[in-house]
Amino acid sequence: MDKTLMRFFAALCAVAGLAGTPAVANATLYTLFDLGTLGPPGQWQTLHATGLNNSGQVVGYASHFSMDAQGEWIETTQAWVTGANGIGMTAIPTLGGAWNRATGINDAGWVVGTSLNAGGNERAFVTGPGSTSPRELGTLGGTTSTAAAINASGQVVGTSTTAAGLQRGYISDAQAGNLHDLGSLHESSPTAMSVPTAINAAGQVAGMSRATNQGLDDTERPFITGPNGTSMREITVAGADPGTPGQVFAINARGQTVGQMTPFHYYRDAFFAEADGSGRLLHLPIAPPGGEAPPYLNSWATGLNASGQAVGYYFMGLEMGLFVTGPDGSNPMLLDQQAFTGLGAPLPQFGDALAINDAGQIIASASSNGHVYLISPVPEPAVVSMLLAGLGLLAWRQKQSPRKEIP
Repeated sequence: MDKTLMRFFAALCAVAGLAGTPAVANATLYTLFDLGTLGPPGQWQTLHATGLNNSGQVVGYASHFSMDAQGEWIETTQAWVTGANGIGMTAIPTLGGAWNRATGINDAGWVVGTSLNAGGNERAFVTGPGSTSPRELGTLGGTTSTAAAINASGQVVGTSTTAAGLQRGYISDAQAGNLHDLGSLHESSPTAMSVPTAINAAGQVAGMSRATNQGLDDTERPFITGPNGTSMREITVAGADPGTPGQVFAINARGQTVGQMTPFHYYRDAFFAEADGSGRLLHLPIAPPGGEAPPYLNSWATGLNASGQAVGYYFMGLEMGLFVTGPDGSNPMLLDQQAFTGLGAPLPQFGDALAINDAGQIIASASSNGHVYLISPVPEPAVVSMLLAGLGLLAWRQKQSPRKEIP
């Protein structure tokens, strides 16, 4: 076989196998990996996973509940981060206060979250790989701030109070630099605010905007911005009544978003939106229940990867579980018992799944046992065969090449 042709074929096989890796998340079988515990057994009662990067590093927080002298339950939390593929859980130090929570991680391993500082205020923090020295991000002039997500250049989004005591969304400069007010869809209102939840590599921000700082008021709208947090605009979802409240939970590099619409502030309908801000409701493959008063299907789309695969969770009456879609939000499938291989016990009862990476790995938190899990797709045989064939040909070609002496 011609050497050039052989090299091309080998490279083609290898690249085809690698390029096919994200597509294996469309497979019908998945494996389940329990991330374990933080510290000695019983020290922390529950774990919750909040973020995931393309190396399979997971971030989240552990919770401990205790009762104070007045008989009120108090939750104390501890932020944590794992190594690649969910291996090894490490606590992240606080800013000097009693608790912290990690909420986002980028592919370089930088983590963001919120912590109580030594002065007793809630502050957004960022910490680099190794997670030994968290740094406070400051505020928009007020006393408190939170962080929700961080992108590849280190731009952080979250919320902060202003000097006037109003809650506003912010975007930071690169490398977790200075904070800038993100604005709102309701700037004509003196108390307008935004709550950013996600940011992509271009600095496009997504989240929820409303007209007041007073809680739910029917003005909550899902939004997306242009690069670096500019030009905020509303996302419209076909099938949802005009004026329906909603919010975005995730955005990918192409500007696609996922989230939920909330009719009457009671029901939850998952949606998928294209980069132009036009969305559609996701219809899960769940048969309508019978009876005179059937329960309503509530669904949340909470994670999104580069190919447009969405992950989320749902409940209907006493039934609850997870779902994942194909590329561009297509063909949702349920992650039920039949979707997993190698289970030695019944599938845990999952409470949510908040992220999916480009390899199709998903993080999920179980409400039944307080554990967190990394869900990984089983590669399709054709993808594995192509990858092995390409690597095999490259290895054979290397073996056949004459060795050159090093002078």
